[in-house]
Amino acid sequence: MVEYTLAMLLVAAAPNATSERREAFARCLKDHVRTSLDQKVDAAAFGSSLAAACKDKELALRNALIAADVAMGLKRAASEKSAGEQLADYRIMAKEDFEAAEKSP
Repeated sequence: MVEYTLAMLLVAAAPNATSERREAFARCLKDHVRTSLDQKVDAAAFGSSLAAACKDKELALRNALIAADVAMGLKRAASEKSAGEQLADYRIMAKEDFEAAEKSP
């Protein structure tokens, strides 16, 4: 009974941890975009710097996503693939935001 209760508490806490880490990663990328625009970084340099930006927040989110999926019964390999796709989407959106802002007056 104690194990079941503990497992349920971990599953219930996982979405909150995931949400917090998701927000932290998104905020970090947004800050990177803003800083790069303020510094008038060109698109090629931004693309290179984006790959290295926010790695600590990315790792924290990746781990939280995988842990939440595994806790819900998904296989680890599928969870890792899904996390990788989600993280790639965040970086694509950051690049698109940079490019759109760079083109606007």
